[in-house]
Amino acid sequence: QKGITTGFCGSLTTFSGWNSSMVVLLFGTGSNRTTHVINALFGYIIGMEVAVGCYIAGKSLARRLYRVVNPILANESDAMVVRKEEGVYLNPELPDFERRFLPDLDMGYDGEKDYGEVVLGHRLEYLSQWRDSTKEVRRVNHPLLPALISIEKAILIDQTMVTPLDAESIAKTHGWNVSALREWARAKEMDHGRLPSISSNTSGTKFGTIPYEEESSFFQLAYPSAILAVIMTILLILLSSLVNQDAYTITDRTMVYAMVCSPPGAIIRWLLSTYNGKLPFQDWSWFPLGTFLANVIGSILSITIIATEYRLDSSTSSFWVMGTMRAVKVGFVGSLTTVSTFVAEVHGFIINNSDHAYPYMLTTLVTCCSICSLIYGVITFGEGLPADDDANS
Repeated sequence: QKGITTGFCGSLTTFSGWNSSMVVLLFGTGSNRTTHVINALFGYIIGMEVAVGCYIAGKSLARRLYRVVNPILANESDAMVVRKEEGVYLNPELPDFERRFLPDLDMGYDGEKDYGEVVLGHRLEYLSQWRDSTKEVRRVNHPLLPALISIEKAILIDQTMVTPLDAESIAKTHGWNVSALREWARAKEMDHGRLPSISSNTSGTKFGTIPYEEESSFFQLAYPSAILAVIMTILLILLSSLVNQDAYTITDRTMVYAMVCSPPGAIIRWLLSTYNGKLPFQDWSWFPLGTFLANVIGSILSITIIATEYRLDSSTSSFWVMGTMRAVKVGFVGSLTTVSTFVAEVHGFIINNSDHAYPYMLTTLVTCCSICSLIYGVITFGEGLPADDDANS
């Protein structure tokens, strides 16, 4: 999923190209420098509206496909809506069966409840006892709910027989059948062919887990890095083999060159995303700083290259000069900047009834437009642009 959303979609939708086109419209092209301020303004407005509209359409399509491909999860989602309206707390982190059984989701057909895979037969009574003893607490904003969550997390999620002492004390005081939950977890582990080991060690010894070797971060990155290295090597060999000077070969070389420059841009954008929500100012801690920096930096690079291209004579410049600039603009900068993530963040603020959507959107658009207009004007103003509008191609 990250590869598709961050890698492919983020690189496919380029913020820098959109912003640069609007800045060029503001200044105009050709010998008469005819400006199109209104066109540029509507370009920003329409571009933003279309992007948000496409994002909403994509989410709607995904929901429909989701219901077709995952009918059980779709049925669960419908049942969860009913329980939420009744004020029942739903813990999405629990395993599938417990997540449906404990809040008593009505996922049945023809009046019969179906929680998915029925496991352990009569031993399900253990889980029923735990559910019945905690039914009144499983409510949103109940004061004892945090203790309930911590117990279920320890036993069902972390697979630890030892629960927090304060939560254990609350459970005993209010008659929660924690021993039944432990019996259920133990039976479930044994049913899956794993022998549980009960320990009173308060350090949180796990039970019933199959030993496995955790891959280090080195090995987690080794395989994709090796694949990327092979692809990059092939592209570099292909780039060096295209030596003819005809228009078609030059176009092919530029496309291959752009592909070589693309991965670093996507990787840097991914690294910058770790700074989202990291502003030290509390009032702005929500701000997606990483996405903002990626789009601003990429827009600056893009408009600088476009303005520089106007100043260069492409007929006398070598391929490695013009080709490098175009490869960086299309490949590196195009992958560094993203409309898809930007729009997803804006839409997320909107559906959460947050006041942050428009400040974030306007801050990004105005900052990029202002800085890029200044750079473009400094480089090109007074020097005269080529009369041939094709210089912008």
